[in-house]
Amino acid sequence: MQTPEITPAGPARRTVLGAAAWGGAAVSVAAAAPALAASTTPGLADLSIEILDPTMDFATWQYVEDQPVYTYGTNTVRFMAAAPAAMVVTNNGPGAAVNPTGTLDTVMWNYDYDAQSTSLNYTLVSSTDPQVSFTPYRRPTRTWTWTYAGTLAPGESLTIPLRYEVGSALGQLMTGAFSQYRYNLFMSATVTDLVTGDTNDLSEKVGYFDGTHNLLPEY
Repeated sequence: MQTPEITPAGPARRTVLGAAAWGGAAVSVAAAAPALAASTTPGLADLSIEILDPTMDFATWQYVEDQPVYTYGTNTVRFMAAAPAAMVVTNNGPGAAVNPTGTLDTVMWNYDYDAQSTSLNYTLVSSTDPQVSFTPYRRPTRTWTWTYAGTLAPGESLTIPLRYEVGSALGQLMTGAFSQYRYNLFMSATVTDLVTGDTNDLSEKVGYFDGTHNLLPEY
């Protein structure tokens, strides 16, 4: 049984998010694209990426809040979220992929008020894999470049675990002033390759972050 899917637009450089389609809790988003014939040069690596769906309890059709959201700069769990645990990069061949890279874009959207967060609100994303870097690291941003320091052989997949942080000051910018509310986190990931015309180098999903329900921001 598959997770129900809807098809809004996605965030940032590759696409533009629309809020009207998101009335429910965390949902899975499939990036829709026309079927095109990919052009592959012999020896080049054809890379694909997929953000994993949040965990679902199929007995109740409810998403499971099983991903910890940490207080910025610590290992202290602030709350749990129904969020993607990882993204998976696959080398479909025929060549090897050395130091594959891509992007991750995010948008925070208030679940109760159906509004985007202000410019001071961030959910920071990184990885616990020491071979994967997210740049900039622990800086107030919604867009990262990720890089794997290694080689993916043809047919090999790499699972990149994701780590979420909110809730502390970085100078005058707050990384978590929105975390007292319930919000959705729109996520759009890409992987870079030299294959043209394919549609597997973009993945979009949504996580549900239940927040702390405090009336005032936590710093």
